[in-house]
Amino acid sequence: MSTPVSCLVRLRIPCLIACLAIQTACQTPAPVTRPESPPSTLPETTPPAGSSRPEVYEEFRGQHRPQAKTQYVMKDGQLAPVEPFDDLEAFKAFLNPQIDQIMRSRHPHLSKANTKADQRVAEERHNVSVVAYIHAVKHESGSDGDNDYHVILGSSPTPDAGLFLTAEASALPPDGTQRDLFAHARQELLSILGPCHCNGHFRRVSPPLRVRVTGSLFFDGVHSVGEVGPQYAQPFTVWEIHPILSIERLDSGAN
Repeated sequence: MSTPVSCLVRLRIPCLIACLAIQTACQTPAPVTRPESPPSTLPETTPPAGSSRPEVYEEFRGQHRPQAKTQYVMKDGQLAPVEPFDDLEAFKAFLNPQIDQIMRSRHPHLSKANTKADQRVAEERHNVSVVAYIHAVKHESGSDGDNDYHVILGSSPTPDAGLFLTAEASALPPDGTQRDLFAHARQELLSILGPCHCNGHFRRVSPPLRVRVTGSLFFDGVHSVGEVGPQYAQPFTVWEIHPILSIERLDSGAN
């Protein structure tokens, strides 16, 4: 498994990450892995005139833990360090001490529909990255949707085989300095996928695409295993990477 520092150096997360210390000036040089920001406001996220991808800028419309789904895990005013995993098998081993039934016992309130439990519990306060394959994607659009993109990740490029996990590119928070990070993550996803054709239903991605996904942990206690994802790619847990911070396309031989 790679070290956190080497992973952070390797990740091509845009320089927007350096702007997360909210409207404060940096007085001292920042650590390499967690840079502080200059005193500035992030640019507006209004789509440019003639933009062909207005869905990048959709705002979040969900009712279940909306604040937790539209904030990245922070520490001391900056993004918390990223914990890297080389594959879904290693990520599953990391989750084992807080797997679904244990989390439901510890935090029963997270299983209540539309709960306003916006603060992440301790087990969720991690930023992680994992190398996996995109097998399916769904845009939660329409009157009942929250505008998130649901991405089903698999451990293998072989269809219907291996482990699967949900990651979500959340729609934008209504305000705040992180809006551009959310828009950028959605743009990265759509640039990889091309035309989605997945509004309200899962579109199978064939062949599966190898990617590195970075984001914050989220326990989706309102669902159970088997309720989320297409039949051919059922996640092994209700833990998610949600929201996605960055998604990077990898060649088949890349680490």
